[in-house]
Amino acid sequence: MKRIYNALNKNLKTYFPGQHKGLCEDPYIVLRESTQIPQIGTNQVGQRLIDVIIYAPKNSYVKAEDYRDEVKREIKKIEVLRKTGSETPWVLDNDKEALTTSILYTIMKRL
Repeated sequence: MKRIYNALNKNLKTYFPGQHKGLCEDPYIVLRESTQIPQIGTNQVGQRLIDVIIYAPKNSYVKAEDYRDEVKREIKKIEVLRKTGSETPWVLDNDKEALTTSILYTIMKRL
């Protein structure tokens, strides 16, 4: 996670869960480790799901879409991450006054 965080934080505001305080005034992402899945037939390797949660100010859906595309381009540069194809639609987060969506990635991992 540290390696992924450092790679993304060069060009994007990147946080771990609970780090960002206040309302969403500028776009940012939150990295969250999710489920770990062992590879069938072994207990040595598996996959860890990485949830990339995108926040964008609620007043501009178009800018939010552009930011999501930017996040995807930056993540594509990280060779160890692989898309799962799972993306949520934009939803409103009233507490942060933000639009939010989530993209799920996977990384191979020694168990």
